[in-house]
Amino acid sequence: MWKDRLEELLRDPSPVYYRYEVRLRVILALLAEDVLAGIPLQEQEYLAGLDARLSGASVKAGFIWEPAQQAGFPEETYWYLYRELRNHPKER
Repeated sequence: MWKDRLEELLRDPSPVYYRYEVRLRVILALLAEDVLAGIPLQEQEYLAGLDARLSGASVKAGFIWEPAQQAGFPEETYWYLYRELRNHPKER
């Protein structure tokens, strides 16, 4: 699902859509930490490739979710929550 959403975001980089759909990437990170300790290397490499695509299509920004949630999602781990897609100004 994350791959499909990421491809859609790269075609049409809506900031509002990104803030919503990035939750799938967060879910993958949480599962990797808590439930899926033995993720196969091939799957890890695949996710790293998707992350590289997202990193290249985005720029550093402030935390994109509600400020009250920020403490639970440090930038070192959840870097994609501190980015915005290129070519679109922030929608507020």
